[in-house]
Amino acid sequence: MKLIVRNLLVSASIGCRLKWVESIELVNQIKYILKNMIDNLDVCVQFGKRLCQLRKEKKSWSQERLALESGLARSYVSGVERGVRNISLKNICKLAETLEISPAELLIFPD
Repeated sequence: MKLIVRNLLVSASIGCRLKWVESIELVNQIKYILKNMIDNLDVCVQFGKRLCQLRKEKKSWSQERLALESGLARSYVSGVERGVRNISLKNICKLAETLEISPAELLIFPD
């Protein structure tokens, strides 16, 4: 991944002759790669992906159904799954109990 970013940056620096549109596309590619790298490192995003995966695998529920069953707001569950909410331990336990799994299972992130 670092090699790709480095190659893109070298291409951008060498490419003084690049057309303006091509430069914009290159910048957008770099932003996309960096965003994905950051998302993979963010524990809230990882937790959200794991919650979404387990919600679908264990119960085949919608976010709305999980929220209803757990007593949490649908918008809160949505925010947790998108990684924009920093979930509390209490709510991790609520969700785990609702999904009939251990809280630890929600914290097992794939590599």
